[in-house]
Amino acid sequence: MARAYAGAAGTHMFFGLLSISAGIAWIVLLYYYDSLFVTTDSGDKISLLTIVPTWVIVLLSAKIICGFWFFVTGAVGCCIKSRGCTEGVFVALNVLNVIIWAPALLLIMCVLGYMLIFSAALLSSVGFEPEDLNTIFTAYLWLWVFPGVGLLVGVVEFILSIVSYSIVCCCRPSSLNDGYEYQYEMK
Repeated sequence: MARAYAGAAGTHMFFGLLSISAGIAWIVLLYYYDSLFVTTDSGDKISLLTIVPTWVIVLLSAKIICGFWFFVTGAVGCCIKSRGCTEGVFVALNVLNVIIWAPALLLIMCVLGYMLIFSAALLSSVGFEPEDLNTIFTAYLWLWVFPGVGLLVGVVEFILSIVSYSIVCCCRPSSLNDGYEYQYEMK
């Protein structure tokens, strides 16, 4: 795998796994972390997620779905043979990353960050006291890490996909022992 895009393919795989891991960890923590259950004024113990609409919970899987496609892009990039037909697949996956997956991840992470900012209004609307809200936000500051990881992965994948596409299209190895030559030469 001594190609110019080998490092880019490995980086795609790394950030894909990072995104998948962060997505799984966030969902597991949100649903099974006992401290996210609070007692209301009526004495009922409810999860903080009960006030969140169902479509938001579906958005929580965005890091997993987008991370899967980032990982597949990297895996295809690692499997490219010299001037093989999989270069076209690698290019197509990079284009899809730039057009669909990276912007979708960025948009969804921004929406989730926005919802975390305004979750105080949501919590106060179901009967939480302002003192309790301050304690909750201080205790759960770590929740901001996961949208932050999603934003980081989205930005890196967007840039990396453009760079990978450019390398594959413009700079191909003539053989394993030779250096790199430009595919399109000006005459």
